[in-house]
Amino acid sequence: FQDLPSLAQVFLDNNKITNVSPRSFNNLPKLTLVSFSGNKLEKFDQSWFYKTPRLKFLFLGMNRLRQIPIGAFINLPAIKYLRLDRNELEFVDKNAFIGLRNLRRLDLAENKLKSFEFNLYASSKSVSVAIENNNITYISDEVLDIIRPQLSELVIHDNPLQC
Repeated sequence: FQDLPSLAQVFLDNNKITNVSPRSFNNLPKLTLVSFSGNKLEKFDQSWFYKTPRLKFLFLGMNRLRQIPIGAFINLPAIKYLRLDRNELEFVDKNAFIGLRNLRRLDLAENKLKSFEFNLYASSKSVSVAIENNNITYISDEVLDIIRPQLSELVIHDNPLQC
């Protein structure tokens, strides 16, 4: 998907995709949505995207992702809605979402997360975070103090919380 100046949306759902080559999405100035839902991706690599300044919706749900490293989305600052639900996520680096200044919705539901220790870097004060159906037992006051200014909704039901 290179040099397609009018391409706005790409749906690659349910295709058994296991790997994406670097710069697969290159020079796509009008691209606003990419969906990889329901594939077999085990990792996300920011190198897949290059010169996609308007990408607002990235759907990676229902894959096999296990971790999100530091700065994973650093070159995608326009992202508003990031779906990472129904993967096998066990670890999210506390700075995984650095650079996502426009983030409004982060969906991490139905994974294997044991902790909620990542920061939100959105400039908005209305970010919704879904972390229900994980293995989260505790959220520290320190983390809540850091994310409180941006957080408008926290969906956290069906976790073994110890309050």
